[in-house]
Amino acid sequence: MKPYFNPETDLQTFRLNQTIFLRPFDDTFLENDLMALNLLAYDQEVKKYMSGFYGIGTEAIERRKEYLINTIMTTQMGIAFAYAIRLNAGLCGLIKVTSPSHNIVTNNFPNWLIDFVTLPMFRNKNLMKVSIPIILNHMHDVMDVEDVYAMVDSSNQVSINLLSSIGFRDTGKPITVNEETGNKTLLLVYRM
Repeated sequence: MKPYFNPETDLQTFRLNQTIFLRPFDDTFLENDLMALNLLAYDQEVKKYMSGFYGIGTEAIERRKEYLINTIMTTQMGIAFAYAIRLNAGLCGLIKVTSPSHNIVTNNFPNWLIDFVTLPMFRNKNLMKVSIPIILNHMHDVMDVEDVYAMVDSSNQVSINLLSSIGFRDTGKPITVNEETGNKTLLLVYRM
């Protein structure tokens, strides 16, 4: 897999306000971040739309931990990265971006993909609406990225509305079916 960025020089921290930062995800707060993601274990929205984060027990906790460790490793390789939305050191949400070389191997999709999750107590505070455009602009300016895609369950109206308000448009190409909901997965695109 070819690297698309240098994590040391191409990823930077952004201040959203006095206490909230958009910070490249790393292992600095790994144990605390895992505990924060464990709050998603009972969240019904997560169960429908990001089932890998849902559930209790050792296996579910291990899945979330592997996701975080994989994110750190792929960032170091320059093939994927994540930004943590942090209230001081605490985790509010996570935005992950994967490169074409990563996606062609993992899901046979040769483009940039973005996905995100907000912890329940930080929803409806416009954190993603402010954060995602910062990341998209940074990707364009620093990595010369032109198009970024998102795969969204057709019933996930909150995410569809959020992405639409940022400028994502439906490609009109449903790509798969969400096994949890039985709904089509929409393919949205943001063109820089």
